[in-house]
Parts: sequence; structure tokens; C-alpha cells
Amino acid sequence: MEAQGHTQSSLAKKAGVVQRTLGNYLNPKERELGAKGKEPSAKLTEMAMVAEALGIEPWELLIPYVATTDAETEKLAVELDALFRALPKGAQAALIESARLVSRATKPEGHLEETTRSKPATREEEKQTH
Repeated sequence: MEAQGHTQSSLAKKAGVVQRTLGNYLNPKERELGAKGKEPSAKLTEMAMVAEALGIEPWELLIPYVATTDAETEKLAVELDALFRALPKGAQAALIESARLVSRATKPEGHLEETTRSKPATREEEKQTH
């Protein structure tokens, strides 16, 4: 939000939601309980509106944000994201594959990558080993 120059108020206005709604999503522990004492939940339609205002996919709002202390890295990440989204799908896929190759080539020795870890054995595979 801040990386794109938005305040809660300006983003809420752009998304078409009230500022309090956006504040509730950003600070869920401060939300008031509903009339029946239940915790209110996010509305998918509102989340989609906020995501659209930010130029991202709704699922990206569900990923915890990890703050970076390096402002230059953050600036480059925002620029890279915008450039990536402007590419045709085929070019996006090729770029992702190239990035994976570079990432693998530059990882320290012995580092296991999420995609290369062995998957849990199926029941059929377990039967064959016993």
C-alpha cells in the first residue's frame, strides 16, 4: 500500500470500500465483534476490489508481508512486478523459468529448494518398501 503511495483512506476510496473496512483487514485483532459475538470475516468481493485497486491478484492479499529494510530492493521489486505483469503470458513463463535456473545456479551448496524436496510416499509406495 505505502509502496504505491497510498494511505488507508486513499486506497479505500480507489477500491470503493470504506476506510474502516480496510483498517479492519490491516489490523484484524482490533476488529469489533459482530452483533452475535462472532468475529467478522473478510468479504471476498471487498478483497477483490482492494486487490484490483492495488493491481494485484486477490490471493496475494493473503500472503503475509515481510518488510524489507532495503528501500532500493523494494523499489526494484515494485518495478519488476509492473514489468512482469505487462508481459504476454508466454514471456512471463519463459522469464519465470529463467529466474528459477539463475536461482538454482546461485544457491549455496547443500541448500534444498522447495520444489526438489522429495514428496511423501504414497500408501502404495510404502507397501512396496515394507
